[in-house]
Amino acid sequence: LSDCSITEEGYTALAEALKSNPTSHLIELDLSGNDPGASGVKQLMDFLNDSKCTLKTLRLLKSSAAQEACNWLHSVVGKNSLLLKELDLSRKEPGDSGVEKLSALMKDSHCKLQKIQLSECNLTERSCWALHTVLSSESSKLTEVDLSSNPLEDSGVKQLCAGLKSPNCKLEKLSLSDCSITEEGYTALAEALKSSHLIELDLRGNDPGASGVKLLTDLLQDPDCKLNTLRQKLRQALGGQVVLPDDWETTAEVIRETGRKVLGVSSGRRKEDKETWWWNKEVQDSIQRKRLAKKKWDMDRTEENRQEYKGLQRRVKREVSKAKQKAYEELYTRLDTREGEKDLYRLARQRD
Repeated sequence: LSDCSITEEGYTALAEALKSNPTSHLIELDLSGNDPGASGVKQLMDFLNDSKCTLKTLRLLKSSAAQEACNWLHSVVGKNSLLLKELDLSRKEPGDSGVEKLSALMKDSHCKLQKIQLSECNLTERSCWALHTVLSSESSKLTEVDLSSNPLEDSGVKQLCAGLKSPNCKLEKLSLSDCSITEEGYTALAEALKSSHLIELDLRGNDPGASGVKLLTDLLQDPDCKLNTLRQKLRQALGGQVVLPDDWETTAEVIRETGRKVLGVSSGRRKEDKETWWWNKEVQDSIQRKRLAKKKWDMDRTEENRQEYKGLQRRVKREVSKAKQKAYEELYTRLDTREGEKDLYRLARQRD
């Protein structure tokens, strides 16, 4: 019955029929290439464990690679891998070859794995390529992947991003902490996240550079972005030991408000000097020159005076933009310090 478009209903009927006829002469059953649904495989496996079962061979997996992976995983965890929804291989070092085997299994419709933990497994770009093929597969059910503390680097992250962009990708949570990711990897992630289902991303312990942080911060401000949890800052502040309540999690709003509420700067005008928190001498000088040009044009409306005034208006905008960029870079640098982490944590607790 391979490739016969059989679903959970058909698997249930087969299991019941086999159970109701203990004298059945059926010893081999091939169901590869079908879709058993949530409980179809379990019902058949329960029947196989029945002492009255005469079935000797049950084929479910379509490819020999998937079957090999199933056997390998059974030897590693001591459980029937087709019944697993969660798998933790952290620090067991399956290596890239192990993840490649897993990918063959996870692309089969009979595999129910939704959550895999592969932290500290010495994985590289090869594993990311294998996982990208899983995320892109229609049969994959993966919603959560932990790849923390592996030397994936930017090249590996780019492979994962190809999977995140796939319309078949169902991934909601991804941990990439301590994976040697730099600005290049952050750029790829920011682009991939625009079209993914990801709602939680852990990037602690990487080196994004100022532009990498800005890319993700800008993305968080996008109303279409599904990413509502970016935990790296608060987890560091809490030492990684506390589960954060939802209203303490850092969001785009927290990032934007940090500068003016916590770090001793203000986005509004100060009464004492009427300066904003990004104010500098270049901005002040350009504004003074613009005011003088405005007075000159008001007194003598020549084309020359108008052009001078318009030119200084544009210059003020450029200086303000440069000043804000510099101030934000200093802010990001501050957030990377221990004191900055505490400041952000205090802000998160005060959100209500």
